[in-house]
Amino acid sequence: MVTVSVQFGRGMYCQNRGDILDIGMPQDRDCEDAEIAIWKEDGEWITEEFKDTRCGNVLGWQTPAEVLEALNWASNWKPEEVK
Repeated sequence: MVTVSVQFGRGMYCQNRGDILDIGMPQDRDCEDAEIAIWKEDGEWITEEFKDTRCGNVLGWQTPAEVLEALNWASNWKPEEVK
């Protein structure tokens, strides 16, 4: 089992990223993309097994279709067999 985090608020790697400093910006503002991260039950990050992040453990600016792709990937994820 894995966990998928989907974030699209202020300060995340998404369209609303720059809004973190704008105190007057409503928190429920629309956003066209999201930041995602994926990790295993033991806390090990596996986001890069899904797609190269190029910036750590999260993928930024993911479209709704890419978020759905990540959710589908995670629902089918199986640990590698120990050799």
